[in-house]
Formats: sequence, structure tokens, C-alpha cells
Amino acid sequence: MQKAAPRLERYGLRVHEADWEDAVLDLVERVPFGVVVAGYPLTGAGFGLLLSAVRARSSSCRRAGFVAVTPPDRFDEASRLVGRGVNKVLSEAAPLHELGLLVTSLLDAPPRLPVRVQVRITVQQEDGQVEVLCQTENISTSGMLLRRRSISTPGTRIDFQIQLPGREEMIQGSAEVARVADPDREGLEGFAARFLDFDGSSREEWESFLEARALP
Repeated sequence: MQKAAPRLERYGLRVHEADWEDAVLDLVERVPFGVVVAGYPLTGAGFGLLLSAVRARSSSCRRAGFVAVTPPDRFDEASRLVGRGVNKVLSEAAPLHELGLLVTSLLDAPPRLPVRVQVRITVQQEDGQVEVLCQTENISTSGMLLRRRSISTPGTRIDFQIQLPGREEMIQGSAEVARVADPDREGLEGFAARFLDFDGSSREEWESFLEARALP
């Protein structure tokens, strides 16, 4: 981090460095950092404690991006945490500028709004199409988190129809299952879907709806 911090500051970011100790758990609970970068592993059960503290419901960093920086021989092990609180994993052997790219990409991630609407999902299976109803937990311009136990294999392509409140036209398009929700961290069984395409003017309608909901 001593080498990386000056490079991150060139992006116009404010960087706070802290050695791993119990006080860091209190820090991430109180201070709303945009991205948390941590070494993997930390002493003892330190990494798990830090990750749990960052993603706790009371944490000011609950929605922060989380990057784990790990020795090359632990990269595959750390990668198993992606989607379980960790957003990105970076090898210590990677060029320093890659950390800057990861951090800025996470900061540019679209905000997620806690909006609950009904979504009709259609999945093509070997024996035909299957339609199910889901409910959103949160939504953004790039995707949505859905409550539903089935259709939770990452990479599954789905078609969706969303009936927004106060709007006549259905929002329609296709998406891909990006990850399975973590019930312990997110408090629900379901999956996150990443939008692939919208039909007709659905994208404009969707973004208009989000913009209206995001206004204070």
C-alpha cells in the first residue's frame, strides 16, 4: 500500500492506510469508505473478521467495493470469496496500476436502489420454457438482485418483464445470472442478474424510473 497509495491519489482519491488490528473493525463501521483494499490472508481469522465487519448491516461500508490483494499462490483460494462479500481479487504480482483500475471501476459502479417490484422471468430449458415470478431486492442501471431460490446458476440467460408502478409499458429485455446471493450476508435467497439487452424503449424507461427514485 505504501507504493500503491501515491498512484491511487493521482486518480484524485483520498487514501487512508491502516495496519491490521481490531481498531480497523470499528473504523469500517463508522467511516463510509468507497472501496476497502485488504491483504489476504490476514493474521489469524483477521480477513474473515474484516469482511464480516464491512458487510454488517450496521456498517458504514456495507455497500463499499472490496478488493483482496493476495500472493499468487493464494489467488485461487481468495477468488472463491468473490460474490461472498469480495468484489475483486488482485495478485501481489500484478502491476500497481491494475489496483488503480480496479478501485476506480468499483467507484464507478452504478448505485443500487432498494426498490421492490415484481419481475416475470422466462428461462429456456431442454423441455421448454419455464416462467417464474420474482421480486427485486435492489435495482440499478446495470442489473438487479432478485429473491428466488431457483434459476440461480451463474451464466444462465434469462428474459425478463418488469411492471413498474405508475407506468403502462412493461420493461422487457434479457439478462444473465451473475452470482448467487449469500443468505448470511444479504439476508435472502436469490441471485443477481446483469442486464444484457433491453427491448425497444425499455432502457430509457428503466433509466427514467431510476432517476426519479434517486432524487432526494
